[in-house]
Amino acid sequence: TDASSVFFNPGAFSLDTSVVNFNAGSTLIFPSVQYLDAYPGNYNTYSKMNMGTPVQAYLTFKPSCKFPVSFGMGIYTPFGSRLQWDDNWKGQFIVREISLKTIFYQPTVSVRITDWLGFGGGYCIAKGNFYLRKGIPLQNKDGAYGQATLSGDAEGNGWNAGMYVKANDQLSFGITFRSSVNAKINNGTASFAVPDYTKNYFPDSTFTTSLNLPQIISFGVSYAVNEKLRLAADINYAEWSSYDSLKIDFAKNTDKLKDVASPKNYRNSYTYRLGAQYKMNNWLS
Repeated sequence: TDASSVFFNPGAFSLDTSVVNFNAGSTLIFPSVQYLDAYPGNYNTYSKMNMGTPVQAYLTFKPSCKFPVSFGMGIYTPFGSRLQWDDNWKGQFIVREISLKTIFYQPTVSVRITDWLGFGGGYCIAKGNFYLRKGIPLQNKDGAYGQATLSGDAEGNGWNAGMYVKANDQLSFGITFRSSVNAKINNGTASFAVPDYTKNYFPDSTFTTSLNLPQIISFGVSYAVNEKLRLAADINYAEWSSYDSLKIDFAKNTDKLKDVASPKNYRNSYTYRLGAQYKMNNWLS
């Protein structure tokens, strides 16, 4: 029921007795991807190492500890990553580097219906940026391949809602829904580094695209075994199939420069989590 429930379950923090609660943190992510040809031993390579630093900060407050309505604000980065390969790798004409950064701003209201039931909801304002760099199979006099670079700012909106039930001092559970967010990029910049004899076919231009970020449904339950030990579990469903393709519409098309539709074919996924909290004493858990 602390301030992080602005994100995890907006129905929960109205049951918190704190007048003000603040929660912030960051996670360090070091992704690594290996590419293997279908036939082992022919060709393999690894993506370059880049560190991701998603952050989150949550604040909740109410006029008094008994007031039934609580207000909250969340700033967090739920989606985003960066993948970079060596410029001369085998798949350079598909991608050399791609990144997506998103920041969500979420004002939220939570209402305590009874001492054991809370409902809440928030409005999500998504801001971010998109970057894509890929090779073009045209060589200059030095044998270097051309390159396309696309970048732009993304915007979208969504919402989340949750219900939290404290059945008794031992058992509590909740369910939450996060809507999908269609992050649109208008007037992105597309530039092309190609041999001189092909520049007329690849004019610098603007582009539009959209990134469909998935809706998410979660259900969780916790049980206090005794005064010190609490167990918890949750199930998380993400509708990743909404990201079926990446479509890029260039403002200027030529015989060689067509609009892009890259299939992604992401699949929906379930995540299962188990956890425990043990209270050693009044100052350490």
